Amino acid sequence: KMLNRGGQIGSRTQRPIRTQSCRVLKGHTGSVFAVRFSPDGKVIASGGKDRTLRLWNANTGEHISTMTGHWNFIESVCFSH
Repeated sequence: KMLNRGGQIGSRTQRPIRTQSCRVLKGHTGSVFAVRFSPDGKVIASGGKDRTLRLWNANTGEHISTMTGHWNFIESVCFSH
């Protein structure tokens, strides 16, 4: 399995990941442009074309929260330490 990570426009890197399972997180109504794990690995943040930022439980895949009101696509997400 590979983890794709977009960078600047036109660039993409891939690196192998070791995993026993893969989970599909359903909720966005458009393309997802950004995904990040929290520093402790417990939460996943995702954002995209539907202009929402969604938080997910990384262990169960459960949806935690949706943040709305963004004026444009969400192209990047990050966590503070």
